[in-house]
Amino acid sequence: MRPSRVLVVLALVLALPACTKKAPNADAEMVRARARLATLAQATAANSYYAAYTFVQQPSKATGLIRIRQLPPQYRIDVVSKTSSAIFFSLTTGTVSCSQKGKQRSCFLVARPGEEVPALFDPGVQRLFRDAVEDLAAHPDDYLVVRADPTPTATPSATPSTASATVPAGECFAVVRASGAPPASERGGFEDGTYCFAEQGVATAISVASGTLTLTTLGAPPPKSAFVPPARVVRLPDLTPTPKPTKKPTPKPTPS
Repeated sequence: MRPSRVLVVLALVLALPACTKKAPNADAEMVRARARLATLAQATAANSYYAAYTFVQQPSKATGLIRIRQLPPQYRIDVVSKTSSAIFFSLTTGTVSCSQKGKQRSCFLVARPGEEVPALFDPGVQRLFRDAVEDLAAHPDDYLVVRADPTPTATPSATPSTASATVPAGECFAVVRASGAPPASERGGFEDGTYCFAEQGVATAISVASGTLTLTTLGAPPPKSAFVPPARVVRLPDLTPTPKPTKKPTPKPTPS
């Protein structure tokens, strides 16, 4: 079943009047779906893994490769193109953004722990892989959830030596933020759509309005060295520095 069709089914289920015989069953199924989604999301948020995904951006249809390395509480996201790559490190010491083009590498500390990442250095995809997953695990009752068709087990045509021979199957859920729940801007970057997770603790697919992510490779937990930036980290200067107050001159006494 396509994600858009799943969301239509979800809307029809929610539109059932409370007096019908199907409503109690629909409510019970919603409770079970929420509980299962929360369990899988929690396992994914706490898991250590390496994973690679194909990414299709909407509406441009642009494609790319995204690599995730997670060793909680730290994680790393590589966005790879044909000529360059951008690396986003979320470390205990702060957020580091790096770019690589050929042999040229540069890294900047763009936020200290707890600070917002400037939009210029925000890849956005971490809001689906981390923020949304953590919120689904912690606040499942804030979402309307219906089970969707699972993603199948797949065998990649080629994998790194550290990768598993197969991509695990995933359980999928059509998820919509419930009315009255805190807005996404207050708790991460959740988008309505279809979220799929494997029992092993990894997202197998995410399909939202901004694009789709599909797991192609699952590997072993990354070493700590994977979280060392590839170049000297330079602290990002203030983008909008606060001007220093101008010292007013002391007025001279008026002669009497």
